[in-house]
Amino acid sequence: MQHTRNILLFALALLLAVACDQPRLNLDVAVIPREVINFTEINSTHDDFNSAGPIFFAGDNFTLIFSSNRNSNGTEFDLVSYQCYVYYDQVNISFDIWPDPWNYPVIDSMNSTYNEWGPYLTFDILDYYYQMGSLPDTARLFFSSDREGDQDIYYCYYSPDGKPLSQQITDEISGLNTEYAEGYLCLHPDTLTNMETCYFTSDRTGNFDIYKATGEANKRIETSGTLQVTRMDILSGVADDKCPYIVNDMMVFTSNRDGGYGGFDLWYSVFNDGSWSAPVNFGPEINSQFDEYRPVIISVQPDMFLNDMLIFSSNRPGGKGGFDLYYTGMDKRGIYK
Repeated sequence: MQHTRNILLFALALLLAVACDQPRLNLDVAVIPREVINFTEINSTHDDFNSAGPIFFAGDNFTLIFSSNRNSNGTEFDLVSYQCYVYYDQVNISFDIWPDPWNYPVIDSMNSTYNEWGPYLTFDILDYYYQMGSLPDTARLFFSSDREGDQDIYYCYYSPDGKPLSQQITDEISGLNTEYAEGYLCLHPDTLTNMETCYFTSDRTGNFDIYKATGEANKRIETSGTLQVTRMDILSGVADDKCPYIVNDMMVFTSNRDGGYGGFDLWYSVFNDGSWSAPVNFGPEINSQFDEYRPVIISVQPDMFLNDMLIFSSNRPGGKGGFDLYYTGMDKRGIYK
């Protein structure tokens, strides 16, 4: 009898040991909170807005670059960069992002005594900084500035360690810049053709609209001799439609069109079968009666996070002053490789 009981106890202990070695279901995958959270450690008492996030990050850190007038005590805007580290604990249900100021040389070299807005990276600097490998192709930083009088789109190339290359910045992107205001360029990879496509905003018709520009075959936007520029009627209305940002096949942008909750709201559109869907408002969980600007999607692998992150700026009450950066979790969209 004692022998039988010992066998049962041994079997139970073995079963518990095996069970403890099994992976925790869902507990090793982070959930980005669905409530809107202020980026307290990043924001200042001045205006901090219009960020760029990495196109994609698979680890627990990412580069965040945004515009701020903190360095000039509230006058002109510069580009500011941070490394952001994600910490999460699914057992105690916690999620935190700890930023670390990091002055990449390419960012510092783009700043001037004028305004710099709306940065856009084609590759995440932080990722390649740690890998110290060669980029699959020359990485680019796009942004807009009024250094020539009106707001134009500029670019420069940078290396894996975040240093600008010998190519000088230029606003001579043929057919893109005009005597009006242009900004917030983002790329939309086209797997069906060999022509690069970008989207940007311009007030060349009196109010801000969203435009599409397609380059020449086998050339980049900035090296194409001519560009096919088209106003996106499905995305643009009689109001101001600004700050487009695309990840996978989802575009997010800001607009003060009818149907919002006050001021500028965040909207999204999905690319399907070669066309964009009618814009949809993100709703009152994200938008407020104040202004929401420049939404950015940070796309993450599903084996690490159950949802994606949306970063945007707002002048709603409760911030540190002026426009602040906020983040929130959102449903995953698109294809993850």
